[in-house]
Amino acid sequence: MRRRLPLVLTGLIGLVALFLLVQDLATGDAGPDHDPTNEAVQERPNVVVIVTDDQRARGTLRFMPHTQRLFGRRGLSFPNSFATTPMCCPSRATIFTGRYAHNHRVLKGMATDPDFDQRATIQYQLQNASYKTAMFGKYLNGWNLSEDPPHFDSWAVFSQSGDGGYYDGMWNVDGEKRRVGEYSTTFIRNRGVDFIRSHASPDQPWLLFLSTAAPHIPFTPEPRYRGADVGRPESFDPRSIDRTARTKPPFIRKFRDSQRHAESARKRQLRTLLSVDDMVETLYAVLRETDQDRDTLMIFMSDNGYMWGEHGLTRKMFPYDGSVRVPLMIRWPGVTEGGSTDDRLAATIDVAPTIYDATGVPPPEHADVDGRSLLRPWTRDRLLLEYWRTHGRPSWSALRTRGRLYVEYRREKSNKIWARELYDLRSDPRELKNLLHDPGPAAKRHAARLKKRLARDRTCSGVSCP
Repeated sequence: MRRRLPLVLTGLIGLVALFLLVQDLATGDAGPDHDPTNEAVQERPNVVVIVTDDQRARGTLRFMPHTQRLFGRRGLSFPNSFATTPMCCPSRATIFTGRYAHNHRVLKGMATDPDFDQRATIQYQLQNASYKTAMFGKYLNGWNLSEDPPHFDSWAVFSQSGDGGYYDGMWNVDGEKRRVGEYSTTFIRNRGVDFIRSHASPDQPWLLFLSTAAPHIPFTPEPRYRGADVGRPESFDPRSIDRTARTKPPFIRKFRDSQRHAESARKRQLRTLLSVDDMVETLYAVLRETDQDRDTLMIFMSDNGYMWGEHGLTRKMFPYDGSVRVPLMIRWPGVTEGGSTDDRLAATIDVAPTIYDATGVPPPEHADVDGRSLLRPWTRDRLLLEYWRTHGRPSWSALRTRGRLYVEYRREKSNKIWARELYDLRSDPRELKNLLHDPGPAAKRHAARLKKRLARDRTCSGVSCP
């Protein structure tokens, strides 16, 4: 079942490996993970996917030094990465499939849609290609714990990050439904460590998902981090919040929250992420100890973001930057160039295609994949963002380009547009002025063009998708 790496990667591997070796010899510092006897990249790499819950991109990673260092030395970061649906369950289905939510059909906050095709997931495809597969942590919201998560050889999963998501929650552990009293991030870490140790064989590649409750509400930190100093928040001018509210759809005012509440959420979220950072450090140490670090593709990401008071809002489910922009980093020694960034528009739809590309396992024949491999050269001029009504937030769809954000809110029954927004992100990166509140000729032209494009993208599939 071995397969040659894609041609574009074969040349890249040699160049990057030679560059890193020369750099290390020149500085006299081979670094903690340099092994001159093991420069080749395993043709069927192991894969670790770490998914946090509600971790926004801006202002979080600087409190995760181990994660930054690990992905910084031999990693690749995507500063313009987004969750195509800022809601846990649809976003996780997108990560598993590489498909927009309108194609995988998990549209709401719970795993109750019978149309979700489990055979279109990376765990199904890799398991059928003789990979060992494991899932530890949050699976899909509302998953019935009396049922085993399909296409995993080993698992310990819970279904809600709320009450019980951090302590004393119900889990399905390898087919046994039981209560886990241990802090959930620690339990997930320990299960991951055991799996890595027990599968340390170059002839048996594996796929491992680790999905934490952190930093989802109720933001319960580990006791040792309960009072940790997480710095001061970014200040927001109350007058700018008032101004932006006047140009946004009226319902936005309904969800306005106090800055005090937003700051409390920020502090507590960051404190839960300190334990995630420890988990990342431990997992990598075990990969090195078992001589699997160079043969493992690691991906770190979040399912969606979280508002910290921008526009007077907290939580997610909005089309704004704090809600949809997420951290995304990959690390594959010999392939990814250390400390590099890629500013392409990347998204949750791209994770599955990247894994297919790296492992040589083909995507499902019966279901189109909408995303693209992050290991390949390509350009993307826009992303589709979408959301279906839940928790009182209306349905919306949006196009995010490098320079603009265009949003349409739709009525649930008629599907008619009842409110729109347009932001010039170059002159207004904080999305404060909705240009369609009192549109001029230029705003009208841009909105008309984006409206036509969004109408096509809302029903796209496969290569026709942005």
